[in-house]
Amino acid sequence: MKSEEPDDIISIDKLCELAGVKKSLLRRLEKTGNMPKQASGGYPLLPALAAVFRHFRGVKTRLAELKEKKLEKEAILKEIELGELRGLFLDRAKINATCRVTCRAQVRLLQRALETELPMKVAGLDQAQLEAAGKRLVDQICQYFVDETSQWRVKAKPMPCIEDLKPGDSSGE
Repeated sequence: MKSEEPDDIISIDKLCELAGVKKSLLRRLEKTGNMPKQASGGYPLLPALAAVFRHFRGVKTRLAELKEKKLEKEAILKEIELGELRGLFLDRAKINATCRVTCRAQVRLLQRALETELPMKVAGLDQAQLEAAGKRLVDQICQYFVDETSQWRVKAKPMPCIEDLKPGDSSGE
């Protein structure tokens, strides 16, 4: 193999023509240190070609990664569509309305307990008994929420997460 000589220089125009790239790409590669510096109106032939090939390999890898991410997102959207077709999702308006009603009722429960019931029940209690009474009140309020939203719970087998599905696995169908 012969060593680099002045005739091993390729002009910028010729390199652009051979590689099918623009001069701006070569300048950008040179600026980032991924391309040898220009010498005598061109680039050293072999290092310049190697730099262009490395660039295209990197572009190919990045494109493959982007396509994979896009496919993953599309799969998630298809799973959501499938869930909608199966009736696994609830109407947002119904959820909002139920939460509003439930929240108001919980506020009324808490307000009634704090203003009327709790003061009489906790008078003369020690710290542990106060904490127990507070816990019972919180449990009562939380139970109200559970009771009001019980119709949302599905008794059937839950739909698997997309990460749980393996190629050929039919458990999500």
